[in-house]
Amino acid sequence: MSINHFGFNSNDYHKTVSFYEAVLATLGNKKIITIEGDKAVGFGQRFPTFWIGNRGDSSEEKCHVGIHIGFAAKTRRQVDDFYQTALKHGAKDNGPPGFRPLYHRFYYAAFVIDPHGNNIEAVNHFDWRAYIILSVESLPRYISFISLFHNRMLVYSLHFIFLLVVESITSQHVRIQHMDVDTHHDVVVDTQTPHFSWQLAQEYDSNGYLIKDIKQIAYRIVVTKAIDNEIVWNSGYVSSSSSTHIFYKGVPLISDTRYAVTIKYYTTQHQSQWYTAHFRTALFSLTDWAGQWIGSNNINMNQLRTVVTMKSTRIQSATVFISGIGYYQLYIEGQQIDKTRRLDVGWTTYQQRTLYSSYDLTQIFNTTNQLGIGIMLGEGWYNRQQWIIGPGARPDLSEQYGSPRVLMQLNIVYIDGTNQSIVTDSSWLGREGEHRYDSVYMGTTMDLRAVRSCWSCAKFIDPYSLWINASVLPSPVNFTAGGQLSLQTMDPIRIGPDALHIATSGNKGNVNGVQGGSLTDGGVLKPISQDSVNGQVFDLGQNFAGWCKLSSLNAPKSTIIQLRYAELRYSRGQNGIDFAGLYYENLANIAVMDTVILNGTGNETFEPLFTYHGFRYLLVNGYDNINKDNIECYNAHSETTLIGNFSSSSDVLNQIQHNILWSQLSNSMSIPTDCPQRNERRGWLGDAGLSIDETLFNFDYVNFYLNFLTMISDNQLPDGSVSDTVPFTVGFSPADPNWGTAYVTITWYLYEHTGDISIIEKYYNGIQAWIDCLSNQHQKTGLAKMYFYWGDWATVDKTANTSLTSSYAYLRDVHTFINMSRILNHTENVQKYTQLYQELANEFHNVFYNTHLNVYVDGSQAMNILALALPDVVPVSLPGIELNGLQTITIYPRMSYDADLLNYVKAEVVTIKGSIRVEWSRTSVNAVNLSIVIPNNMDAIVTFDSLIKNGQCVKLMCDDEIIWMRGEMNDEMKLSRDINGVNDLSENKLRNTMSVRVASGEYTFVAYWK
Repeated sequence: MSINHFGFNSNDYHKTVSFYEAVLATLGNKKIITIEGDKAVGFGQRFPTFWIGNRGDSSEEKCHVGIHIGFAAKTRRQVDDFYQTALKHGAKDNGPPGFRPLYHRFYYAAFVIDPHGNNIEAVNHFDWRAYIILSVESLPRYISFISLFHNRMLVYSLHFIFLLVVESITSQHVRIQHMDVDTHHDVVVDTQTPHFSWQLAQEYDSNGYLIKDIKQIAYRIVVTKAIDNEIVWNSGYVSSSSSTHIFYKGVPLISDTRYAVTIKYYTTQHQSQWYTAHFRTALFSLTDWAGQWIGSNNINMNQLRTVVTMKSTRIQSATVFISGIGYYQLYIEGQQIDKTRRLDVGWTTYQQRTLYSSYDLTQIFNTTNQLGIGIMLGEGWYNRQQWIIGPGARPDLSEQYGSPRVLMQLNIVYIDGTNQSIVTDSSWLGREGEHRYDSVYMGTTMDLRAVRSCWSCAKFIDPYSLWINASVLPSPVNFTAGGQLSLQTMDPIRIGPDALHIATSGNKGNVNGVQGGSLTDGGVLKPISQDSVNGQVFDLGQNFAGWCKLSSLNAPKSTIIQLRYAELRYSRGQNGIDFAGLYYENLANIAVMDTVILNGTGNETFEPLFTYHGFRYLLVNGYDNINKDNIECYNAHSETTLIGNFSSSSDVLNQIQHNILWSQLSNSMSIPTDCPQRNERRGWLGDAGLSIDETLFNFDYVNFYLNFLTMISDNQLPDGSVSDTVPFTVGFSPADPNWGTAYVTITWYLYEHTGDISIIEKYYNGIQAWIDCLSNQHQKTGLAKMYFYWGDWATVDKTANTSLTSSYAYLRDVHTFINMSRILNHTENVQKYTQLYQELANEFHNVFYNTHLNVYVDGSQAMNILALALPDVVPVSLPGIELNGLQTITIYPRMSYDADLLNYVKAEVVTIKGSIRVEWSRTSVNAVNLSIVIPNNMDAIVTFDSLIKNGQCVKLMCDDEIIWMRGEMNDEMKLSRDINGVNDLSENKLRNTMSVRVASGEYTFVAYWK
């Protein structure tokens, strides 16, 4: 148990405080913080651990005299669970879970009165310490802002300057993160050179404000084997400001082995305590596998089972490695392992790369010496029905489908050091279970009459079904062609509260004025309305991806119930329809239907398996007694953490942000998809490349996109070409340039959002080959007839010149590659491709510029914007092109000149170094308030745009002090007085902007303009 703080409330508050202030000083304790308004005071040596509360405090949490204990919670979810459990066991509510900003910005707590009248609390306030928790990440999330909001909804652009030197080593990475984003407890790495990152503790002064300008000066890392504490790497004292991307440099790590990493860092203020976390390794080599792929080509063998007899219950570790395709679910003694994990493993080009997952089962196998193991299989994407080859089919990728199959290996290490492995082989028994049919597109059919209770239990006996030996089937991986069996390093698809973790400090629930479901409600949606006309139609109130579960079903045996899903519904009288039915036309040729056949035993439950749907409305046929209370619908998506938060005074912008978040999650299903509802759901490169920047500002999906990037690389041909989709099932190969550009775009944005050079290093040669492939196409046709398939896809009109859009993608890829070459110091390529770019830029202008209209091509918005977006394409001698090209475009008004439309913005992005927060509001026509928080070990440049057209900044204040005022000569630009953390000022007179460089800490600015 960990006590976070303790104390009591007093009727004579000031007298009590005076007493303890005196006596505690003798023990080295002091008054650390006083809550505004004399609500409470905290004593301690570095952090307030003993509190005295004011009996007169009006907040409901402090209205009881008696002992107060604050129990430490590792996550906010634990606070919520503490509160609900306490109420169930007789406690009285004394303050529901939520943030308590009167104590601290990140103070998340719940209060109850226990049965004896004591005030107890569970609290999580992660920023008061530096926590380290390893997570299954291929690299750390390190947000490298070029601008916090590229659409410039903010007046301010935050340009973050990184003071780190990142080593140029290609490797997989392990992230160490703060406790509040504690999404991973079992960390697995599939590399012998992981790297580590940590977050510096935020420290507060006696008034509760962040101490500014804390920089790391050194660190020390020690990695040991968990079994015997043998040191495998001791970095020693390393003088460095780097707290991310620190690569392991010890002896080679061993397959399927547990390790501990312990870290201490040193800052300009103090040295930290030692922090310890644990990780384990995957199977590094194919020779580490002893199991066989099993299943059946003769029957639908979707249930397999075996019984494990252990040598002893004195087990040191039990680790399972498993891959089931299309999908699998693992059961032990009748219980599903990792109950919220679904649609596992992730979809890949199976011939080239098949993924496997791993679980730590040590606690389960410590209970008894005999256990039953069961595996449920689904067809998933390993089904011919889902395998659609487009017009650009490649002979090297045959149709990849077949009978479901599974490979599993359970490694047990006993206390005495001996080992035992349980593997899949032909001794396993299998049958067709109650799960009769599944299709990603068409839905699932389940016959509950075929349910066999506890079929995965060791003592299970089935007098009714025929269980036969499984067959050994070929591996889906083509190892002779370089295929690989790889650990799934991205997070799995999940449902429920484990699918989405909240790292931002904003309040839970939707912003006022936003319509739709709340992402913070635990991933479970209940119907908000029910319509009994022509079937039971339920409205979930939000379009999302997932499925619905029915419970408390009571009907005769063999009753058939069907569930239909749709995004829209007809209104009565619409299109000649006289009932409010569902709209299916956008689903193309798929049924989107789940079916269950009841057993008639009463209170039955049906949840679809191995499928998902994109929908808002649910139609239930065949069961008239269904009502809203019998339905739960699950929002399914690849597990992630919400790291971005945005709200403003504009209901329109808030609704757009809400829609973005839900749409992004609905299209994150182990790969970024184009849609969740119809007969595609493919990994279109165009969709992925356009959405990645937005995604990484909102969600921790770095590993998700790294997996997709690896699939693009796997799919690349020797001539450098990539395909429109991965896995390549539809579209063309080579890809349309505006689709293939995702190879370059995803790599670049991953680097920008992480600061990890090794990402560029890993894919550099492949990107160069793709650009050279485009150059070969260009040499055949020139830019005037640059090839295309999709062009400016789904435009309102058809005036766009598709060769121009392909040329734009080609030039942008070359320009980005030049930047990558500079980062890696590849000077020869910098020179080579800079010359190529200049030649292409001149050709672009000469080919597409319309000298008669002073525009590009026909002057449409897309044509002009693409030309203007490319550096050095539009000659400086054409100053009118910007006006002629943009004068017809309607852009959402900038806050600077339209205070009535946007007068408040609050935004946050959680990085691996901590939370970056920005909040501004208009105080008058010519003044604005800005509050920011910059994490430790990071500097920032805060840029103020003019609030008035052609205006100038006349005064700038920071933390209630004037730091600069314009002089009579209008050219004075220096700090009028020193403010802690503020380092420099600069002005851009051409753009009418003002910039301030600040160190880490919390700042409040006021800028005045005229």
